[in-house]
Amino acid sequence: MQKTEGMILTNLGNQMISQALSQGLALIFTKISIGDGELGVLENPKELSNLKKNFKDIQISSIDSETVGEVRIRGAFTNKGFTQTFHWGEIGIFAKVGNEGTEKLYSYCNFGLDTEPIIMDDGTNIVERVIDTYNIIKDTANYTAVINSSIFATINDLKDSFNSVLTKITESFISPFLKGAPTATTPELGDNSARIPTTSWVRNAMGNIMETLGFVYNTNAGTNKGGYIQFPSCFKNFKIQWSLLYTDTSGFVTWTFPISFSYGGLVSGTNYSGGYTNIMTTPSNTLTSAQLKANGQYSIMAIAVGF
Repeated sequence: MQKTEGMILTNLGNQMISQALSQGLALIFTKISIGDGELGVLENPKELSNLKKNFKDIQISSIDSETVGEVRIRGAFTNKGFTQTFHWGEIGIFAKVGNEGTEKLYSYCNFGLDTEPIIMDDGTNIVERVIDTYNIIKDTANYTAVINSSIFATINDLKDSFNSVLTKITESFISPFLKGAPTATTPELGDNSARIPTTSWVRNAMGNIMETLGFVYNTNAGTNKGGYIQFPSCFKNFKIQWSLLYTDTSGFVTWTFPISFSYGGLVSGTNYSGGYTNIMTTPSNTLTSAQLKANGQYSIMAIAVGF
């Protein structure tokens, strides 16, 4: 698809806008023309009244305003009937003011050296191009296009029409009280009714989701960067505990768990100061504490998991 956002409003186009505004007439876009002409070095495209070398006129398939002061005009063509390769290099949009107006070149675009070769019709290779042109209309509120309803709609036309219809259907089902930035009273945190939750309610609920799910935790248990997490009963109250410990000169340290295990746990540790240290537990572990042994005096980070 050739998408041209560089359409230049011609002097004739500017005059048509002024005439449409002053006389209260519709600005009617009539056709798209493509050619293979070249602009002269000092030639001003605003002063053109026609394409440099018109090759084919294309009927407009759709028109739409996506941006204020700008209109999108779409058309499509194939290489059917082309007896030679066409080097596509220019586009012109034609329009008139009112039904009785004279058709004139409204806007123009030249590709310069970036021409696109469209191969000839050899009966086997079909080439199709969709053209989207974006044209300035300024403050012109009344505009339309001559659209031949017998031509095929492009996929983009169908997509745009579907999105437009879908938007209208969606808006028809939305209560006007819910448009914009609606507000509502915030339910109580434990409210289990069908009331609409506000952003404040959701934020508060998410802030307490751990407790709501049954987790018990403390990430600041004691002064030694310790803590624990106890999972809900559906996880058999599985526990994870950790703490920063300091061994004595003999390498021993006893760790009293922040919360007791019910059945037992697995304890391990690592050198918090860095470097390799052999750390092991002794047989004197209980459900409430564990003794760790290192090969020297170190600060170690210990972890215990279990039920």
